[in-house]
Amino acid sequence: MLPVQTHRTRNFALRINNLRHIFPTQVSPLAPILASYESTTYDTHVNTDKPVAELLRMAQRTSSAAREIKVLIEDASTKVEAGARLAQATGETTRQTQAAVRRVHALITEISHAASEQSKGVAQVNAGITELDSITQQNAAMVEELSAAAASLHVQAEVVSQAVRIFKTTG
Repeated sequence: MLPVQTHRTRNFALRINNLRHIFPTQVSPLAPILASYESTTYDTHVNTDKPVAELLRMAQRTSSAAREIKVLIEDASTKVEAGARLAQATGETTRQTQAAVRRVHALITEISHAASEQSKGVAQVNAGITELDSITQQNAAMVEELSAAAASLHVQAEVVSQAVRIFKTTG
């Protein structure tokens, strides 16, 4: 079992640690003061060098651990800040991507409408060509009829011309 003084030393080490966080530059002056207070509470037959040395070692370890913790906290803080900047940049990139997707969607919608209008226009042109084809066929049929009629008239004109040759006029 540890003597009561060892428990007191641990209490003082904890107090020093607490004080070190409050007054980080004051650890060295506080340690001897607390150690001398500790030594006055010991029995005169107890060796006080050991508790004082232990207290100083504990204070040094506490100070060293606090520095390491501070470095770890600063490192974590730096990483958190970097992560926050990365998250912010990712958010901005996501917003830009969404805007680009909206622009592409608008362009695709516009192209779709233009293609629909173009399809309607092609259908109208196709209807016009079909109508022209029908008219052309009608014209071709009329030309054939006219040609046949002209040929018939030519034949009839020949007949009339020969019939008229019989009649000679004196002149």
